[in-house]
Amino acid sequence: MTNNNSRADVLVYACLALEAGSAHAAEKIIATGFPFSHYINDEKPLSEAAQLKIFQRDGFVDRFTGQRVFLPPVLTVLSEMLPDVFPNHTNWKRDETHQAHEMFNATVKKIIPNRPADEFNLATASSKTKFVVANATLEDLGWKLYSLEEIADLRWDGMTDWFVRYVDDHRDLLGTSLIARWYKAVQNA
Repeated sequence: MTNNNSRADVLVYACLALEAGSAHAAEKIIATGFPFSHYINDEKPLSEAAQLKIFQRDGFVDRFTGQRVFLPPVLTVLSEMLPDVFPNHTNWKRDETHQAHEMFNATVKKIIPNRPADEFNLATASSKTKFVVANATLEDLGWKLYSLEEIADLRWDGMTDWFVRYVDDHRDLLGTSLIARWYKAVQNA
């Protein structure tokens, strides 16, 4: 695990070098002690079917935190049916979206940045985790990736079965694009 305090120290020494009038020394301190990591964003949006495979493999558990997450349209259904207590803005405006959307919405995240986005380098994460991890490595954050064995007892279906039953009984929800796409993906799985 990387000691982030030592990285903070690098920045302190760079500040002190700048204060002493040596930008060159500050550059060298950062370049050797905490070099910039070029992030290559080659992530292409995954289809709902491809995401569903990852979610099912991971048992709808955020592999970075060990927290259970929900199939994305489940939260959308709640927002459609209970807009006053469970609001959701289509662009996730924070002041108009219930925090559960960020905390529990299942998404897929690369495990190791700058590596191919194949099934071995993708894991289930909450939207919040995906935002926090961004292009950092697990080592950068002092985190670990939970193995499938470690999360075995947490596995569940992310309310997938409930979602299908509820939409079957409330077909008007298929007028919402996200719900319709996920419904089709689940039905085809």
